[in-house]
Amino acid sequence: MLPAAHGAAADSQDIQRLTADLGGAEVSVHPATGTARFVRIPSGAAPAAAAARSFGFAPGGEDLAQKSATFLDTYAGAFGLAGAGDLSLAGSAKDRTGATHLTYTQQYRGVAVFGAVLKTHFDAAGELRVVNGVTVPGIDVDATPTRSAEDAARAALSRVTAQKGGQLSVRYTRLWVYRAGLLKGVRGANHLAWEVEVGNGNDVREFVFVDAHTGKVIDQFTGVHDAMSRRAYDGLFLPNPPPSYPASPFWVEGDAFPTSIAEANNMLLASQETYDLFFDAFSRDSWD
Repeated sequence: MLPAAHGAAADSQDIQRLTADLGGAEVSVHPATGTARFVRIPSGAAPAAAAARSFGFAPGGEDLAQKSATFLDTYAGAFGLAGAGDLSLAGSAKDRTGATHLTYTQQYRGVAVFGAVLKTHFDAAGELRVVNGVTVPGIDVDATPTRSAEDAARAALSRVTAQKGGQLSVRYTRLWVYRAGLLKGVRGANHLAWEVEVGNGNDVREFVFVDAHTGKVIDQFTGVHDAMSRRAYDGLFLPNPPPSYPASPFWVEGDAFPTSIAEANNMLLASQETYDLFFDAFSRDSWD
């Protein structure tokens, strides 16, 4: 069963059919979209011997782009797509093992879908082994903006200037179909949106997404993250801060590392790893 035009949420039956057809293929599902995001196909798997060449499960036959298109048309529902026509081939590369990797971007009525990239991977024998990436289902938006790029730029510039101050300018604008929550791995609504980069060419670089119909800001993220600025002190086993605090730290960010004291090195490494964990896992720019 294929979804409605331009993709609906992937039906579990579509994913079950893909798994059954391909000899128990390994499939994982994206939490924000409910679509297949990783498919590992057992070597030699094929839904039927007559279709083996078209589906890319055997060497020879059609070229790899056509094999990909046939596979994606057949199992489009698992990816929340209407068919391979929702995708545009963006590139092909062959690695040192002879494997070939095709990259597709998702399109909706001529507009690219932000963050939606799907890849098919063929081994050296031309056998399809892995399909992975992110696709956005259920797109049903007016693809013609009613708010101009200039309107979006003014809204974004005003927002970031209020947040950051200083002399800022708009670097570029670009139209996307934007799925809110996609980057955070949570479910959200689809929008036609202008992406606006606002910055100063130095320490401010903000990406603001403005709905191309309502003019409202729907998302924002930064392209410049604050660096760590740590200061370490030798506590001298004292119950209170040592005499060196705060004027004479043992080590500050940018000093040579490792230091001459193993315990200090361990502390500094642990503080960096803790910071990285909270930042990478929870987008929290803090250690506590």
